[in-house]
Amino acid sequence: MDAVQATAATAATTTTPATTTPATNAAGTSAKSFATLFADAKKELKDGERLTRVKGHEFARIKGGVRDDQCVNLSGNGRNGQVFDLIWRDGRCFHVYGGKGADHKVVEVGTSKKDAASGNTTAGTTTSGTKDGTTSASSGTAKSAAIATGGTAAA
Repeated sequence: MDAVQATAATAATTTTPATTTPATNAAGTSAKSFATLFADAKKELKDGERLTRVKGHEFARIKGGVRDDQCVNLSGNGRNGQVFDLIWRDGRCFHVYGGKGADHKVVEVGTSKKDAASGNTTAGTTTSGTKDGTTSASSGTAKSAAIATGGTAAA
């Protein structure tokens, strides 16, 4: 019986309390809940702005102020917290970040129901700005980039 008590005592003294580590996202950073990201974004609002949730999406819309009707990325990815314009062209959705030049980035985030039904998937097309203010496609087509930025593309 003494051996059993000694084993139990040893196990009790060597057991360490469980520690929890925060979950990580694909970028390897601590994953935060949407509610936490939303609360953080509210702290960054400018005068006259308020933030509203957009049901079913990982972004929120800014209402009022200078950035009225722009959106804030709350996905937890590398663009988290960045403000973008939500643009629809020919049934395709684009997030347009920044202004002109190097800060300008266009990300295609989805396709229309028509494109999805036909199997044409183009999600993930990204373009970035150049020094002269034009965009260049890093994947996808130049036509996508031109349509997303309101321009036209040569055939």
